[in-house]
Amino acid sequence: SMGREIQLEVQHHVIAQANQDSVEQVLTSLLNNAQKYSPADTPITVKLAAVGKTLTLAVADQGIGVPDAEKDVIFGRFYRTSNVRNTVAGNGLGLAIVHQLVTLSHGQIVVKDNQPQGSIFEVILPRQ
Repeated sequence: SMGREIQLEVQHHVIAQANQDSVEQVLTSLLNNAQKYSPADTPITVKLAAVGKTLTLAVADQGIGVPDAEKDVIFGRFYRTSNVRNTVAGNGLGLAIVHQLVTLSHGQIVVKDNQPQGSIFEVILPRQ
């Protein structure tokens, strides 16, 4: 249990051919990160939407965000952003594993800025 408000914006009847364990692990890891790097009194939003031949799964928080200069490198093994390196516990493997799972599912993952603050981790997967 997260003890946290999670807002769901889920499109109905979205079907995809994906490894259930992988998708579950990706979602769990992204939710754990969102909880770890954002204030306890702010909600986390999970969105699921299908567009054409892809589906997008997004986890958005209102935390400290990821510096622009580091957005391309945070999926590397053992990488930790400069703004959390000495303040939040972690081994820098979570996003590397997420990236690997998404890649094995023939998808891609990107991080974007949330408004007014925080991060959106967006996983794009093929639907068939």
